[in-house]
Amino acid sequence: MLAAAAACAAVLGAQTVALADAPNDPGFNQQWALTGSPSSIHAPQAWCANLGGVLVADVDTGADFKHPDLAGKLIAGARFTSGRGDSSHPDAVGQQAVQDDHGHGTMTTGIMVADTNNGMGISGVAPDAKALIVKVLVPDNSGSASGNGVDVAAGIRYAADYPGVRVINLSIGSDIPTLLGISVFSSPIPAAIDYASQHGVLVVAAAGNNYGNQTEYTSVENEALVAGALARNGAAASYSSSGSNIDAPGGDAPATSGATPDVSILSTWWDPNTRSSAYAAGDGTSFAAPQVAGTAAMLMARGLTAAQARQTILDTANGKHLNAAAALGRADNGPACPPAATGAPPPNGGGLNVKPATPPKAAQSSRPKTPAAPAQVAAAPSPSPSPSPSPSPTASPSPAQEPDTLPSPRVLAHAPAGGGSIPAPIIALVAIVGIGGGYAGLKLFTILR
Repeated sequence: MLAAAAACAAVLGAQTVALADAPNDPGFNQQWALTGSPSSIHAPQAWCANLGGVLVADVDTGADFKHPDLAGKLIAGARFTSGRGDSSHPDAVGQQAVQDDHGHGTMTTGIMVADTNNGMGISGVAPDAKALIVKVLVPDNSGSASGNGVDVAAGIRYAADYPGVRVINLSIGSDIPTLLGISVFSSPIPAAIDYASQHGVLVVAAAGNNYGNQTEYTSVENEALVAGALARNGAAASYSSSGSNIDAPGGDAPATSGATPDVSILSTWWDPNTRSSAYAAGDGTSFAAPQVAGTAAMLMARGLTAAQARQTILDTANGKHLNAAAALGRADNGPACPPAATGAPPPNGGGLNVKPATPPKAAQSSRPKTPAAPAQVAAAPSPSPSPSPSPSPTASPSPAQEPDTLPSPRVLAHAPAGGGSIPAPIIALVAIVGIGGGYAGLKLFTILR
């Protein structure tokens, strides 16, 4: 199951260094998910207890290994995109195999482990954590990314068996048709999540961006953390699927204006248009899950088991709202403890400029959303998209603030994954019952949340 790059999985120690009140990353003051809003997770206070020095895995579209704000934070894992779904025999291994070619994975990874207090870009939820990158989705002709359920399951098992991995972030899901609430097909993904749990690895899965529908992860909610999304004001995001057992900031930009750092989640991004490193803002449960995964990393770096970390997060939540500070035993209104600085303070106060990006093609989505671009890293271009599983919202670009802006990214919402067609009798039954819902594509899809 691990056949691949078991190379350097060394992770930084979890040091606690009380410095200034905030890290010097230019984008930090726009990361309302971390601090300063009704739905924030109070990360700066949690950092006083631990910085998350463990290895997390991101099973997604890959990550941008050339991104300045992810330098030294990524470990190349393996790619599973052929449909074979054999966790012990990846399709390819190494950095080139898992390089992001879509943007979604770079965004989810950055939320968890972006280099923090380095004078550029954004701050990560778990500053000392590193990320194992497992690629299971590829861009499709809808403007989103898709993959096969068996490959996603193989990626989860591969990550669970990889030495040192403690947490797996899964911002994708299987778009499975249901008849009167009963699944027409069985997905291999829940079984893979169960496998990870049995091997002491905590999986955090995005609930989905299909408001009005139940998350498909209900069968594993007793062993995994299923993340719903919150808007900046603390309310449930308008697109978030029901059935989550923990909620975290995911953004909720008005459909009329699109995603911006003010109301959406800011992160690193790989821009498919310019094929270069960038930053973007987007909405989706895809971006709520990494907030939870980063918090779990901080708890497990303190020696908690996967089961203990999961229960602690649930027990210390405000209702279902994630509170990283409380989980780490800190007051959410207490002092902040940024990690030691690794870069020079940003010039001119580190202000971020954002300008609209060209909207992406609408992937299967029930409510389009938009991403925007922020802080400039070296010669970084624009930001990233927000994917999701089951039918969810799609992101588009965001408006500019101030001059000298960076180009803004696309926000890709849920992308379908390859699979077999639904038998004709079932199609007929769905038509008769009238509950085709968001599954009109008549395919088994694994999509970005």
